[in-house]
This record gives sequence, structure tokens and C-alpha cells, in this order.
Amino acid sequence: MRNTLFGLFSVLILSACSQKDTQFCSCMEAGKNLNDFTEKLWEKDVTEADAAKHKELKKTKSEACENYQTMDGKEMLKRKKECED
Repeated sequence: MRNTLFGLFSVLILSACSQKDTQFCSCMEAGKNLNDFTEKLWEKDVTEADAAKHKELKKTKSEACENYQTMDGKEMLKRKKECED
């Protein structure tokens, strides 16, 4: 009984560790969307609608990435790789 509980607990811990952080993946996607749109703005005259969309994308990225502001680079690269898998 004790071995069964230990085994079950171990499986739960390992499965939790291997799941990708979907919130971090959303942060990465929001950053990519902002970067892509900003790059397009360099190639044309910016309209008020463009400025409003840029502001909204920036807000979305800021909200999606709020919990990752102090994360170190190694951890970010690890989570980014998990998002790509």
C-alpha cells in the first residue's frame, strides 16, 4: 500500500513537471505578435488605427508576461523550448 501511494505520488509529480506552461506560451505568442506588428510599422506610415492596435498589442503582452518579469534567462529559454515542442 505504501509503495503504491509513493508510486502514484511520483507519477503525479513527474507529470506536473513535464507539462508546458501555457501562460508562458501565451506570453511568448503575445510578444511575437507585438514584434511582428512593430516590424510592419517600420515599413509604412503609421495611422491612428495602427497606433491603437500597437497600444493594444503592447497591453496584451504586458498582461500575459506579468508573472515572468523577474525570471532568469535559462528558465525562460527552457520554457520557450517547451512551447515549441
